[in-house]
Amino acid sequence: MSNLESSRQHRQLIQKLLVSVHYISLFKDEILLVEKTPSVLGESYSFQRVQNGLKEIIDIIDHLDKQRRLIESTYWYDEASFKLMNKTLEIVDNWIKGIDQLVRTCQDNLIFKSILGQNQTQAFGVLTDIFASLKIINLSLKEESVHPFLYEQIKQMKLEEKNLNQEFVDIDDQNEHL
Repeated sequence: MSNLESSRQHRQLIQKLLVSVHYISLFKDEILLVEKTPSVLGESYSFQRVQNGLKEIIDIIDHLDKQRRLIESTYWYDEASFKLMNKTLEIVDNWIKGIDQLVRTCQDNLIFKSILGQNQTQAFGVLTDIFASLKIINLSLKEESVHPFLYEQIKQMKLEEKNLNQEFVDIDDQNEHL
């Protein structure tokens, strides 16, 4: 890979990291707004129920906040220095894992599910959009963090898996005709 290509990929990674940091910040603000004013969810949600329901999400966001500070304190270094720090501290990998954990927790959380529910879409449109954007930027970060050599290996493995699955289908079809 040329230095120019490597530099472009590094800038792209940093840009995606900073966008994801921005989305996490917006997401945190929106979640805290819901936590502080649960009445926007309707009468069936007590203050205590909303706070308890969102506690795990807020805890994950707080943990991500520590990772955010690490990203913000390292992204401005030159490419070689950032790569060394990233390799040593697993900055990008831990950030992606943290966002994955946040997304899974939100998708399993009853209070958050009710926020995303059809009746709440207009009231929580910003939160819904930020959550969707957060999932997309995280997928984009995952693509960026896969080394091109590994990407080719992954593609090859998926192709082999597809071929193997087709062989099993063919065997099943042959067994049905017997």
